[in-house]
Amino acid sequence: MNELQERKYIEDDEIDLMEIIKILIDNKITIIVTTLVFTLIVILGGYLYNKKNSAYNTILGFNYLGIEKGLNPNGTQFNKNDLVSTNELNYLFDKYSEKGLKSKDLKSLRQNIEVKGIVPQYITERIEQALKKGETLSYTPTQYSISLKDGNKDIAEELVQDVIAEFNKKYKPQYEISEVSLNNSYDYDDYIVILKEHINRLLLETKGEMKEKFSSKITGVSYIELSRKIQNYENVNLKKYISYIDVYNFSNNALTKKTRLEADIKMLKLEKSKLLGEAEVVKKALDEYKPTTKQLVLPSIGEMGIKLDTENEYYSKLLGKYIELNTLAANKDYEIKYKKQELEEIKTPSSTEDEAIQKIIKNLVTELNKITEEINNLNKEYFDVEYGEMVKKIAPVELKTEGKSVFLYAIVGIVLGAFIGIFIVFIKEFFKSYKLKYNK
Repeated sequence: MNELQERKYIEDDEIDLMEIIKILIDNKITIIVTTLVFTLIVILGGYLYNKKNSAYNTILGFNYLGIEKGLNPNGTQFNKNDLVSTNELNYLFDKYSEKGLKSKDLKSLRQNIEVKGIVPQYITERIEQALKKGETLSYTPTQYSISLKDGNKDIAEELVQDVIAEFNKKYKPQYEISEVSLNNSYDYDDYIVILKEHINRLLLETKGEMKEKFSSKITGVSYIELSRKIQNYENVNLKKYISYIDVYNFSNNALTKKTRLEADIKMLKLEKSKLLGEAEVVKKALDEYKPTTKQLVLPSIGEMGIKLDTENEYYSKLLGKYIELNTLAANKDYEIKYKKQELEEIKTPSSTEDEAIQKIIKNLVTELNKITEEINNLNKEYFDVEYGEMVKKIAPVELKTEGKSVFLYAIVGIVLGAFIGIFIVFIKEFFKSYKLKYNK
């Protein structure tokens, strides 16, 4: 009896399973349509979610002395929020506001740009361990991710390039030295001042411990060689020109030179009078000094720059100051006499002489400008080596999202749609059986 009942149950189960399969096959259109509809809905929803949470992302790496301490190359405080300047935002907004950007204003565009420091996992673990011990551990990232949640890849690429260019422009030293230009309004001795100032500028460019060890990999020239070249130019070529002008006291504008010399003489006389006045005050202090009592009778002595370690040094320092002031006054007197003599002997050159002088000046300027060009080329190579890797893009611009892939959304949609389709079919069959059963 039990065996017959068990066999009957099995047969009933087999019949029920076959009926279920038959029902599903008969309603396959409903299941397929439901699956397709839900798959499309899930894919569309996933796409919109991905789009809303997507950003064009890249990574910038900073490599210079001081970044680990949170400093900019010039020693100021580093701030990641300063990497994207207002000028860059204005430029991007004006250029792409109708070509891909959806941000309505600069404020919303800035909100769509995110700069985040990248902290390595081992640093994070150290910070957590330090916090557990009640200690604090600070870390300044050397890599930063830049994300643009608006626009397209081209806009993101330009944003990154602008950030790099702006950082280099702000912190990379300027190596370009302007050349000396010829000017018809310059007098002959004006060029002496101009060329000397330019020489000092060039010599300053060759100084520095790192520069003195640097030589060009292209030409092989070094800063030391260029420094010697500049000094030779000054000591030979320029000195010949100065001697020539001084001997003949030439001027292509005698009236202007006369006015300048008169002004120089007047200023020198004022400086001489000031020095003699100070010397008179010091002399009075010397006369009033009483060596027997070591009495200090000049309370304003500190205003003259005299510092006393002991009272015994007072007289010797005062005497030294008196001699120094008189020496300086005598030097001013010598300069006045020289200027007066120069004023009396101003000579205007003939056209032939002027042509010869102008040729010398042109050669001097041309030669110094060639040296200037060599300095500029070497500076460019030097700064490219020293500061070329100061900031660089270490990852390509890629579209990244917080969501999942469309393929995964499609699988979820298919599974969900199939289950809902089967559920609809069973509900449909239930009501159909219910009506047949209770409508009899």
